[in-house]
Amino acid sequence: MSFADAESLLCVYPYFFAPSKGIAVNFYEVTAQGPDTFRMSDGTVIPISRRKAKEVLEAYSSFRFAFLRRGGE
Repeated sequence: MSFADAESLLCVYPYFFAPSKGIAVNFYEVTAQGPDTFRMSDGTVIPISRRKAKEVLEAYSSFRFAFLRRGGE
């Protein structure tokens, strides 16, 4: 399966997003957000594409807001 096919299947869920080419992130596994990176629960640092930064950070902010409204921490 190509990444594009996998991305189209995963990214229908609001907690998956592709912050840069060839990478899909599960927002539930993000432990820290920087201006151009996500730090994942396993310590991996994922870059955020400059071209997609605004879209990615808006999607993550929306996810966090909805998560917190549901009682998440």
